[in-house]
Amino acid sequence: MFTPITTSKKSFRSNLLNTVTFTASTDLPKIMTLTTPATYTYVGGEGNDFAKGMDGIKNNMFGYGGNDTLLGGVGSDDYIYGDSGDDYLYGYSGKDILIGGKGNDQIFGDKDDDKLYGNEGDDSMWGGDGNDEMRGDVGYDLMFGGTGDDAMYGDIGYDQLFGEDGDDRLDGGDNNDRLDGGTGMDLLFGGTANDQLYGGKDDDALFGQDHDDKLYGDEGNDMVFGGIGNDDLYGNDGDDIAKGGDGDDYTHGGAGNDEIYGENGNDFIYGEIGTDKLFGQDGQDNLYGDDGDDFIYGDAGDDRLEGGKGNDIIEGGIGQDN
Repeated sequence: MFTPITTSKKSFRSNLLNTVTFTASTDLPKIMTLTTPATYTYVGGEGNDFAKGMDGIKNNMFGYGGNDTLLGGVGSDDYIYGDSGDDYLYGYSGKDILIGGKGNDQIFGDKDDDKLYGNEGDDSMWGGDGNDEMRGDVGYDLMFGGTGDDAMYGDIGYDQLFGEDGDDRLDGGDNNDRLDGGTGMDLLFGGTANDQLYGGKDDDALFGQDHDDKLYGDEGNDMVFGGIGNDDLYGNDGDDIAKGGDGDDYTHGGAGNDEIYGENGNDFIYGEIGTDKLFGQDGQDNLYGDDGDDFIYGDAGDDRLEGGKGNDIIEGGIGQDN
């Protein structure tokens, strides 16, 4: 086991570790140790530190103050904590835990199943390969899942989450967020603000939740749920199921044979292209079948129903309907 190393020089390189380099612009570390079973520990100083972990063993790396660059080892499961300052963290291969701390950080998981935490500040995170978990916390955060089935949480602040490849779960959290599922069967949750959700390719499920949201199913057979608030829902391509929820919603089925429910509120529903089923439900609703042989049911309330082109079945339900 190494004992802590101290030196007054501004440039240092350990022949045995062969992994830590300091230049004239960096602070020397407070502690460097190597234990058995092999674990390498690095503790930085208050300045701008640069450190590279060892390959093939576990690395524990702590930047502390300053704008630090901390690089894990190849093929090792690393714990990297940037702490305060605008840090650059890179995990390489291995199941890594990377925590930015305070400051505007850039965090890269690279290969395998990683956990990335931005903490306070405006952070940018890239999961890379593997099934990753990413959390933004406070601030404006930008996240890219990469390949694999990722779980991404924006938390507090205006966040942009991109699932990219894989079956991903994206949760915006508080504030106005933009979520894009990308390729794969994704779950998207807007959270408690005015959010924009894009399903992307394949069969996705989108939940606007609270406030006034815009939801786009995009390609695939999607399920789109507005939740509470005055929402705009777009099924786009595919055979979609859409439910407006509470509030006065606008729902567009797009191409495909869609099933649309206005639910509570005074809703506008457009079947558009395809053989659609439209249900106004509660409220004074406007239902338009547009192209295709549609089934249109106003249900409760004084509704306006129009079939459009095609052989349509129209039923008013309860109320004085047109």
